[in-house]
Amino acid sequence: MSLFGKIKTLIGNEETAETVPAGESIDEFSPEALDNPPYTFVNALHVVRQGNLTKIQDYLNFNSKYARCKNWDDCTLLHEATNFARPDVVELLLAKGADMNALYKDKTPLLFAIEGATHQATNAAQYLDYRKRRLETVKRLLRHKADLDACNAAGELPLHLAAKLGHSELVAVLLARGAPVDSEIESMGPNAAKGGRTPLLLAVKFKKEKKTIKLLLEKGANPNLKDKNPGYAPLHYIAAYHVARQNDSLTEDYLKELTTLLIEHHADVNAPTVDKQMPLHLAINHHHVGVVDVLLENGADIHAKNADGFMAMALSARNGDAAMVDYFLSKGADVYKSRALFHAASCEHSDAALKFLIEKGIDLNKPDPDGYTALFAAIAAYSPTNLKLLLDSGADPRIQPPKVSLKEHAFACWGKVVNLSAEQSSEEEQQKAENAKNILELLGAFKNEKKKQSF
Repeated sequence: MSLFGKIKTLIGNEETAETVPAGESIDEFSPEALDNPPYTFVNALHVVRQGNLTKIQDYLNFNSKYARCKNWDDCTLLHEATNFARPDVVELLLAKGADMNALYKDKTPLLFAIEGATHQATNAAQYLDYRKRRLETVKRLLRHKADLDACNAAGELPLHLAAKLGHSELVAVLLARGAPVDSEIESMGPNAAKGGRTPLLLAVKFKKEKKTIKLLLEKGANPNLKDKNPGYAPLHYIAAYHVARQNDSLTEDYLKELTTLLIEHHADVNAPTVDKQMPLHLAINHHHVGVVDVLLENGADIHAKNADGFMAMALSARNGDAAMVDYFLSKGADVYKSRALFHAASCEHSDAALKFLIEKGIDLNKPDPDGYTALFAAIAAYSPTNLKLLLDSGADPRIQPPKVSLKEHAFACWGKVVNLSAEQSSEEEQQKAENAKNILELLGAFKNEKKKQSF
């Protein structure tokens, strides 16, 4: 029956059964079949949310089939009772034959109970009361053998969802009922990108609730299992925590505690991601000095390279992070082996690391094995600021590899971005072209041309 037809039936239209198209029949548990008078089932849904057990009993006495009735979206009374954490109503509905594994929005009542309607709590006391009711609701469902293997549209099982939301009390109950501690989200179909994620991975990636993480680890969760994309283990997600991209703000001390907790349960501090990022590299990129410290104390390789060939010191310099560069110097990192000066000269958004290295007295004229100096790196990064800083600090522009001069290198970089066509270039390209021109002027590349024109 069409939605319009259902609406007409629900509001009391006098159509008879003969108006139903041939081949279609009314589900005996649908509102069309049960709503007489109209809106009775809709009212029952509202009463369930309020948890009024007496009124629900009246509705079930009126028509016992309401226990299995669904609205047009497939929502049942049991879904509403679990969503709003009404354990006594849940018990009554199950006793009356409610389908414990019915799907509404691709979720079973158990999944609704775990996710919950937390918005109904407006203060701390209400929230604590809600959490108690939610725990009892989940326990009731589990006693009635709710399916622990039924997943939501994201492929998450009940334990995945509880861990992801940081509900440690629900995690404990689910584990006690036999939920596999290292169950993985399937890597097939629409959830392929999330494939391989375990409850521990989800707990660390999202809420980072310490009690939940500790419980999973104590129950044997493997801290070295990785997801398919981006190939992170729990330590990677801690190291890559980005305050600006997540709703909450965790302190550096808290991140250190989580890092220590994972390492105590044998997390691999040198585990690479798909693109060869170590936890150390990610912590550097997100300026988690405390996490870096814990990783190094527990055997992280200070000389390990990522997919771009960058060591820890190189990443710090390339990020323009003077404090992190200073930290790695104190830990014995080789400033020349890591090519720190070249990377600092390549930093487009900050000259802090470059200034720091210059103040430390690093040799500005030490070429790499191919004969290039940091001046070439500054030019390739289209940074007239860094180039001028190096020149003013004593970098010698005459030191160059056998096959290309500094000016030739600058002209080549300018040629890559200068717009010689009528097409509109991007703002980034325009800025690079302007920077390249300024670099050439710094090097005096246009002086000879002006002399030639004067003749």
